[in-house]
Amino acid sequence: MMHKKLMKTVLLTLALSASAVPAQADSFFGPFMGFGRHDQFQFPVVCLTDYQVRQRIAAAGFTNIYLNAPINRHIQVRATQGKWVYLIDYNRCRGEIAGIQRLRPAR
Repeated sequence: MMHKKLMKTVLLTLALSASAVPAQADSFFGPFMGFGRHDQFQFPVVCLTDYQVRQRIAAAGFTNIYLNAPINRHIQVRATQGKWVYLIDYNRCRGEIAGIQRLRPAR
């Protein structure tokens, strides 16, 4: 019984404190803390690590995987599949191949 009463008190306190925030606080907290209007909030971008990129490329059937330096959200990958070497433009943040170009026959 005491537990339910405590929970109701905590929920009521949280509801009242949230409604007491002035309108100016919306613009102050929005860009910095993730609070505020939904159009100001941006989810943090978490991109794949080099290891994860290698694993995804290997899962797509490629071998001999070499990574170049990342450029923004993309990374160029050179990899072999079958009898060909490919240059792959990989979007590290979306986790998908953005483009692929056949370079030369594999040795």
